[in-house]
Amino acid sequence: MISVKERYINEFSKKLICSKRTRLKLSNGLKEELSAYTDLSYEELCEQIGTPDEVASQMMEDINQSEIKKVKQIRFMPFLLITLLLIVLIGFLGVYYVHTKSVMRDDFYVKEETVKTETVKISDGMLE
Repeated sequence: MISVKERYINEFSKKLICSKRTRLKLSNGLKEELSAYTDLSYEELCEQIGTPDEVASQMMEDINQSEIKKVKQIRFMPFLLITLLLIVLIGFLGVYYVHTKSVMRDDFYVKEETVKTETVKISDGMLE
């Protein structure tokens, strides 16, 4: 089972928007500060120090804004890639649908023209 301090630190680190290195540094610092608070329940710890949200917002004020911006951009990338993939897939399916419909209507893109030839009867005398 997770101890009260570990639970508090986990909740705290989830609220941070920063690099892993900074998150680890801040979590370790908080872990050292929490060592002074022993035998407290989670609610009592929140009353003494503040909720993990409040502590994370206070710590976020000290983090460089360019680092926060970079992390937000990295978090946005999977959504962008999934959206682009869906757009390409929908486009492919649309083209495939139009092509299938044209084939079913016998409306091919390339049409063969048939040439009528006249039939000529060849008699035995012509072959000699």
